[in-house]
Amino acid sequence: MIEDLDKLRKYREYLERTVEMSEDNTYEEMWDLLNRYRTLKTANTQLMEQVQQGEAQIDEMRNELYTLNSAHTNHMLVQNSKIHSHQKHVEELRVANKQGADMKEKEEEGKKNESRETGQVILAIRNLYTRCLNTMHTRVAAVGMEGDNPADRLQMLDLCLKTICERIVDLNDIELMFDDFKHEHDRLEAEKHALALESVSQLDGATASRRGARPGRK
Repeated sequence: MIEDLDKLRKYREYLERTVEMSEDNTYEEMWDLLNRYRTLKTANTQLMEQVQQGEAQIDEMRNELYTLNSAHTNHMLVQNSKIHSHQKHVEELRVANKQGADMKEKEEEGKKNESRETGQVILAIRNLYTRCLNTMHTRVAAVGMEGDNPADRLQMLDLCLKTICERIVDLNDIELMFDDFKHEHDRLEAEKHALALESVSQLDGATASRRGARPGRK
């Protein structure tokens, strides 16, 4: 016990010297210093608790911020994926639209070519039909080529083609008849020529016979 008191006496002496050396007599007694220590210790404990609470709040806020950042990052990734998908879809639509426009332009060009070729065919038929009418001895009423109804115009073209075909058949018959006539004419001419040659030969023979029958001169 006495030894313990001796050990504690040095702390008492240290506290008394501290009180004596305090400036402006801040501490009048040793108990004032001890009370000040208790007050500071209590304040430090409270401050440490506040610091711990603040750190816990900071950790919680940091976790919330991390969660928010993760959620925001995931949201941005999803949105970027959607944007990429939409851009791909838009590009596909653009390509499909271009292909459709090209196909439509090709179809329109084909229709123009078809219309032009059809017009050329109709014009050729009309020219042939007109020539057939002009070369026919028998006058035939011309078929009208005008009309808004496609069926009527098609029927008119059919009549024109029939007339052209009939005229071609007639011309072919005429050509065959001419060939027969020419062949017959050539045959007759050949016969006439042969008869003429025979007549000349007979005439020459008769002349020679008359000359042989005359008496000779002394």
